[in-house]
Amino acid sequence: MATKLVTTKTTPLYENATSQARSMILIFGDEVTTNGGATNGRLPVKFRGRDGFITKTSLADTAALELYFIDVGQGDSTFVITPSRKKILIDGGANDRALRFLAWRYRLDQPANSVAIDLLVLTHADADHIKGPHPVIQHPRINVKAGYPQRDRHLQVRGLRHRAGGQVVSNGVTYLKTRHSQLSQLASSNLSADFTAWAAAINAELTPSKYEAVNWGTPPISLGDPDVNIEVLGPRLEPVGGQLVYRGLAMRRTRSTATPSYSG
Repeated sequence: MATKLVTTKTTPLYENATSQARSMILIFGDEVTTNGGATNGRLPVKFRGRDGFITKTSLADTAALELYFIDVGQGDSTFVITPSRKKILIDGGANDRALRFLAWRYRLDQPANSVAIDLLVLTHADADHIKGPHPVIQHPRINVKAGYPQRDRHLQVRGLRHRAGGQVVSNGVTYLKTRHSQLSQLASSNLSADFTAWAAAINAELTPSKYEAVNWGTPPISLGDPDVNIEVLGPRLEPVGGQLVYRGLAMRRTRSTATPSYSG
């Protein structure tokens, strides 16, 4: 017996070695276990407890890097599977579509099935990125191992840009500086409802050491896959007024209005 992976966009799981009758369709990256030699160009396999036959040329021994861009409507959600089968979820939209994708991809409707997310990345805390991960984190058969927030924003903490602790003013320009690596650092802030739900889900799933902020100065991140390292390109920090602030997130005051001012 050996594990092989589907290398075509889709491939049928045939009921036997000769007929065209099929029991289901497998997709790129699905893992199967072979049960013997090929007959009529098809290998006998077992897929999630189901026996069948797959065309031999649709299978390979080595996995490839997989990227799935999940249609979540407004916002973003990306799912990455590395060649060593490490799994990364980046954002999750504002609905349950990311969860529904994972439930479909890994047949989580079956009690015996589960999936581990090795890394959950939050690029920023707007509702159309942060609400979707809530049900993912809370699902009993999804295990999230680590979480990386990248930057705080005004929808994450209501009024953040108007709080003294979240600003640095230099030459008439207000820079955003508030960021956190532990949720406890925001305990006294006026958190939005969306971020409160996110914090509760993270606190229930992860130990504090498994949740930390990253930026362009973070060393390459290894997930234990020798073929993949993650390099963080942003957000970029720069010193202003003796403190590190977010590069490009500045507000220049002109009378009673505020307009973005992007530096360097």
